[in-house]
Amino acid sequence: MDLLIGIDGGGSKTNCLLSDKGMNIISKSAGGPTNFISIGMDKAVDNAVEVIRKSFNLVDVINSKLVSVVIATAGAGRKNDAFEFGYRVKDKLENIIAVEEMNVVTDAEAALEGALDGEDGVVVICGTGSIVFAKDKSGEHFRSGGLGKILGDEGSGHSLGLKGLSLVSKELDGQKINTKLTSHVMSRYKIADIHQLINHVYKGAPEYSEIGIEVINCAADGDAACLNLIDKEISELVNQIESVSMKIKKDDFKISLLGGLIENHLFYKELIKKKLYETFIGIQVIEPINKPEYGALIIAQKMIINNNKTKN
Repeated sequence: MDLLIGIDGGGSKTNCLLSDKGMNIISKSAGGPTNFISIGMDKAVDNAVEVIRKSFNLVDVINSKLVSVVIATAGAGRKNDAFEFGYRVKDKLENIIAVEEMNVVTDAEAALEGALDGEDGVVVICGTGSIVFAKDKSGEHFRSGGLGKILGDEGSGHSLGLKGLSLVSKELDGQKINTKLTSHVMSRYKIADIHQLINHVYKGAPEYSEIGIEVINCAADGDAACLNLIDKEISELVNQIESVSMKIKKDDFKISLLGGLIENHLFYKELIKKKLYETFIGIQVIEPINKPEYGALIIAQKMIINNNKTKN
């Protein structure tokens, strides 16, 4: 039997789908993280091989082969690392089952394919970090944002938290800012004044994403300073969406909102949707149709279809 594998490899867990060439799901499996940037190449390879091996519980391995495997993970934009990761996973799998095609793609690409069910359009992903990712009708991909916590990641938990902490510092420094976030930070981190805040930030590295969630909570309670902060962050995301919309040459695209910060905080999601509908005419904000691991499976199937076209 010819089989496909689609994997969404995160920093905390990995989800895997096994199907036949017609995308009929045979089994699902889960395992440890496969983000080789955060856990290292050796552990990521071992976890990927293990989660694939676990998916074979309903398959006659001897009479089967993997015609296409796609692993979606952060860091795949580093081509050399992604190639090494895929090569090593394929090499280890040869002792278990024959593998024809192995590809490592970015987690954003798989998220887009899954959310839009293989169609063209845009996804906005906001978790600890953020990125806007798009695909045009020809299948070409474009990104905006996703520059990391130092250069960008606007709208992410980290960015909201960092800028929220800046608000707190200004209020504690005597500026005319009044935000509920200050009392939360002081209580949460046992901070009494600006000097203790400075020590905490520069000696301890606070959990910016936790503070980012509290920024959203304060805004939902009507905190004007946090609402203004969020509005600026969302405006930055809109700028990124405008950038990719020009590249895909569409103003009536489908767009899906993804990532833990959006999916777990309805107030924040609704603010983003409101700004999108105010900015773009003709867009459709849709709920994600499929999960990223299914998106990876879609890519796996497209790989073999394209290979067959090339051969013919």
